[in-house]
Amino acid sequence: MNEAETIHLVAAANEAYAAPLCVSVRSALDHLREGARIELHVLADGVSSETRARLEAFWGDRLEVEWIVPDNEAIAALVPDCGYAAAPATYYRLLMGSVLDPALDKVIYLDVDTVVLGDLCELWELDMGHHVVLAVQDACIQFLPPALVDPTDEQPIERALPYFNSGVMVVDLRAWRRVGAEITARGLATSDRIRRKFYEQDALNVSLAGRWGAISPDWNRQFSIDLLGDWRCSPYSEIDFERALTAPKIVHFCTETKPWQRVCDHPAEYTEIFRALLDEAGWSEDLDAPLSRAETLREFFASAHRAVLHRLAIVARARNRRLAALSVFPQILRLSLSRPWVLISVPVRAAMEGRLAWRS
Repeated sequence: MNEAETIHLVAAANEAYAAPLCVSVRSALDHLREGARIELHVLADGVSSETRARLEAFWGDRLEVEWIVPDNEAIAALVPDCGYAAAPATYYRLLMGSVLDPALDKVIYLDVDTVVLGDLCELWELDMGHHVVLAVQDACIQFLPPALVDPTDEQPIERALPYFNSGVMVVDLRAWRRVGAEITARGLATSDRIRRKFYEQDALNVSLAGRWGAISPDWNRQFSIDLLGDWRCSPYSEIDFERALTAPKIVHFCTETKPWQRVCDHPAEYTEIFRALLDEAGWSEDLDAPLSRAETLREFFASAHRAVLHRLAIVARARNRRLAALSVFPQILRLSLSRPWVLISVPVRAAMEGRLAWRS
């Protein structure tokens, strides 16, 4: 990569996610090699002009920003009757081929619930080969769930294909458009195969099955890797597993608790890095307020519930389920003995979500 070359970075956010967008982009700039620049393309849903000005002032002059407002009707067409299981901006990544400048041939897509700790130039320079997308295999789901496989297809997808996390992707836009990734996603919109909780990720994994390449998990360190206990339960090599655990280049806060919230389940080391940038940007005022008594009580019950659910999901989807069970079940047992209400709350929650998010 020539030092003067520009990296094209794509992110999606609404007004509520402006603060994490601020941190994610700033962390990328802070670790970018000298002389390199970022051209940022923000797929924005209702981000005010005041917020845009505040963000650009904080980011400085090492990047140029293009604000793109996709048509939410296009998302509604992709996900009919879903009631927006997530905010519309979550699904904007599916529209990259049509909303970005047709002259763009390559981008890095980055979820805003991330903090970058490595040089994105290294990610940008990876050889794409014949792949449409480069991404990290998901640490939890790992392989394409059987529910996503349609046996009636003329060329059915193999069930054993790896499943990628769409939070960090290097995208060959020419190939993306050529294979019709967006068109395929539209076709999947009415299918019972797609789960609402992971709609955009499921759609991409089905439409790009066999067309994406795996990269080292240190480019997308996910929460589940902390729960696996042993590299043999993961889809990664021992070296890659240890590198992602100890020296990640991008940390992805991909659970329901986030570092810009007062309660965060992620490792304190990375949460503190994120919050330090949030404080520097003047966006951390809500974190300073202590939890109320009611919030403290609710979190006392909810934290154990989340912990058990996360660990059960890991066991159900691990490459080596027996080894994962041996590692995780003692933790679940201790939680169940100390907070026995999870014996009721977890089965109820699993039963309620089973039709949507737990099919595997």
